[in-house]
Amino acid sequence: MVTIVLADDSAIVRRGARALLEQEPDFQLTGEASSGQEALELVKELAPDVLVTDLEMADMSGIALAKRVREVSPKTVVIMFSMYRAAEYVAEALKAGARGYVVKGSHASELVQAIREVTAGRQYLGQLLSPRGIPGDTKNSKPSRSARPVQKPEHKKDC
Repeated sequence: MVTIVLADDSAIVRRGARALLEQEPDFQLTGEASSGQEALELVKELAPDVLVTDLEMADMSGIALAKRVREVSPKTVVIMFSMYRAAEYVAEALKAGARGYVVKGSHASELVQAIREVTAGRQYLGQLLSPRGIPGDTKNSKPSRSARPVQKPEHKKDC
């Protein structure tokens, strides 16, 4: 059984992710947090196999949370679950210790696949990300799959 704590400041996102994860018979959602500090406390208390966390929360970034999780629960693997797919965000998440990165716009199966990959000891960057587009050291981790290079957010010009 894979134990999971889910952290996102959006109740709607948590509800959707919970519904998805509860469909997997070998996954057990042991806690949910709406803030980074709450997530950290749950990780300390529950020592889950996986923490799925948003990149940006009001009180603590997912990057800061990933660093703290490595200190308080070294066996807990972190997956960043974010709307951002720019290479800089992904690189910072990996540098902070995240083993997976899933873009919220991905197919629902991506989160399930990410959990399976990171609990098997592999890095997961998903369909929407490519390790070739990620700056930094990822040589110690083998990405499970990737299909397209990282796309940076579009900037709209004022008309």
